Amino acid sequence: MISVRRRDDLDVFRMDLASGLSTPLTFDTGLDQNLPHWSPDGRSIVVTENRLAEDGTMDPRLWIAEIDGGRRSELFLGWDACFTRDGRDLVFVSNAQDIAVAPADGSAEPSLILDSSLEEREPELSPDNRLMAYWTNPDGIWSVVLTRFSEATGTWRVSPDGGGKPRWNGNGDRLFYTHRNRIYEVEVQYLSEVRVGSPVELFSGDEADLDLELGYDVTDDGRRFLVVRNLFADRGRDEEAVLLLNWSGEEP
Repeated sequence: MISVRRRDDLDVFRMDLASGLSTPLTFDTGLDQNLPHWSPDGRSIVVTENRLAEDGTMDPRLWIAEIDGGRRSELFLGWDACFTRDGRDLVFVSNAQDIAVAPADGSAEPSLILDSSLEEREPELSPDNRLMAYWTNPDGIWSVVLTRFSEATGTWRVSPDGGGKPRWNGNGDRLFYTHRNRIYEVEVQYLSEVRVGSPVELFSGDEADLDLELGYDVTDDGRRFLVVRNLFADRGRDEEAVLLLNWSGEEP
């Protein structure tokens, strides 16, 4: 799944890794549609759509679309959503910058998981849905933290020096994040209690013109990364930019 900036619009495409061909999944002119996340069964995606509100601010909302071009359902206000493991619920950032959960079929109104004076962004659930990673700014520095998903109890800081964009490996025992265009890995254990290891730097994007702030993904085994390479960093002009998100990591 990719987001592509074309002229004034940001649209979502599906790319075939074998052929390299891409198929547009969104077509609305004048709207930015991005931050796609796959459903667990791979049959649909949830996307954030940015609309301009009457007061001139952006008014993000979520909708779900079937990959085969079928039904499209607009849900509720919010952005940057992911599915729970069973595909029944969506976890997302509310327009008040808190984290909420709601049925993916839109059958009930959202309820807040985290309701605080802080901003929260980009919730990512562990594969077993027991933990939720997100980033927030408790002391003015954006950092990745963990909490128990079902009760939203306990808080464990993952990135002591700052960071964002958390991603889990397939086993849920490793968490990755970015900081200053570098990717770090942290060991996570959750038996009777949560234990978080010390961050280990894996690589820097500066060495190969990679822009990790645009997004990245990691295979289930945690050994390969799909990242964005900035081919136009030194050209001094706007070009089409491609952002890769929520890559399955499967070989074609």
